[in-house]
Amino acid sequence: MTGKMEQVPICSDRATRGLSKSTIELITFAYGLLEANHPQTLRQLHYAIFSQHAIAYDNTPADYHRLSRATTRARRSYRTLELVLSGAPGRHTAEVLHLIPPEWMVDETRQIEMVNVWTDAAAYIDTVRRAYRRDNWQDQPYYVEVWSEKGTVLASIRSGNGEMGRGYPGLPRLRQHRHGG
Repeated sequence: MTGKMEQVPICSDRATRGLSKSTIELITFAYGLLEANHPQTLRQLHYAIFSQHAIAYDNTPADYHRLSRATTRARRSYRTLELVLSGAPGRHTAEVLHLIPPEWMVDETRQIEMVNVWTDAAAYIDTVRRAYRRDNWQDQPYYVEVWSEKGTVLASIRSGNGEMGRGYPGLPRLRQHRHGG
């Protein structure tokens, strides 16, 4: 890895060009929190930074947006270096260059849109065979629903709810569901 690093035309000065000292401090602090506990959503990281009281950071929309911009830049820069190196940069390199591995943050509001495709009809049939699930609630007079007001807990809910087959995200859907919408 060090042989590859010597070939990369990026140095600490270039990596931080255009970043204020407070933004570098924010990225560095976020890196440490994410390294210890990842993945996290932007909201989780925001509250983690605010609750630590270790750097100048307030629970304000302005600081939330500043964190969003800083972590977006750090993740994009990480991905750029990853492409240049044809592999992930080492931990020390990422920290020194103020980069954050993209997989350390979760953004459930942005889904990749892809058309489902298969290599042939047999592959499609195999997918349908694996995806088929009997509705275990179909003959029951009642069923269980799990509701969440915040999308940030969906991953936790999905892990326990997946076998049950039902779940709805949030109060607006609850109101819509109750009123037949």
